[in-house]
Parts: sequence; C-alpha cells; structure tokens
Amino acid sequence: MPEQHAIVVGSGRVGSLVIAALRRHHLPLIVVEEDRAGAERLVAQGIPAIWGDATREEVFHAAAPERARLVIVALPDAPQAREVLRLARAARPGIQAVVRTHTDEEATWLEQEIAGTGLVLMGERETALGMADYAMQALGVAASTAQATVDVLRRRAMEDIAGG
Repeated sequence: MPEQHAIVVGSGRVGSLVIAALRRHHLPLIVVEEDRAGAERLVAQGIPAIWGDATREEVFHAAAPERARLVIVALPDAPQAREVLRLARAARPGIQAVVRTHTDEEATWLEQEIAGTGLVLMGERETALGMADYAMQALGVAASTAQATVDVLRRRAMEDIAGG
C-alpha cells in the first residue's frame, strides 16, 4: 500500500482528468470506482483501483485513507460526496480534500467541513470563470491580468457563499 497517496473517488469525466494529471507526474494514487468495468479498465492500465461504492466503509478503507495525504471526491452526487468526506476524516482527521459540487448551498457546507484543509469547486462557477478568462484574453487582455481578474472573482464568489 502506498503512503502519502491521493485517493481519487470516481473516474468519470472529472476523475479521469485528475487521474491523468497525477499519473503524468508519477504521483501515488488509488482510485475507488463504483463501475466494475471502469475499475477493471484502470487496473489494466496499471492504475491501482478498488471496485465498489466508496460510501461503504469497508470499500473506502481498502484505499488506506489512514495513510493518504489527500482525498479527491470527483462524484457528482452531494450526499455521496459528504459521506466519503466523513469517512476520510474519520480515518485521518485533517486529511486534505478536494470536492466538487453543483450548488452554492453545498459549497458552503463543504467549505465549512474542510475549513482550510482543502478545496471545494463548484462546476458551473469554474466553467464561467474559464469562459471569462478565455474571453478577456481573446479581446486583448494580457493572460496574467485575465488570471488576476479570475482569481479576484473566484475569491469574491467564495466570500459571498460563506456570508463574508
């Protein structure tokens, strides 16, 4: 079992890109995938994968969360994401987490849960910021200025949902 690895929960559209990025840099990871064929495909590619529902304690614990550095919850379902985060925190309090969400309400709850030990990404907001970044650059704004603007907008959005 690896030490200080990332646990990636879900290998769909979001998780597969995260897995590709981690593999590109030879970073240690274990994937928990609910779809049997998906898990088998990962194993065939040499990626450590566990087949099963990550919200089940015995499945999640097979990924050695007590030794992991980070859990990446790439699931689209908010209740499942919450449960995976709960299991991760129970196994290793303070584990870093990256979680996706689709609503401001869920983002607020998750931000409070991970309180400085991770990142919550709301898909629609990140899509909008990516589009804004591209549009600014296409219209002549320097890449560094466009990125600074995106960073300010992201920070303001996070403050707004946190009630700040």
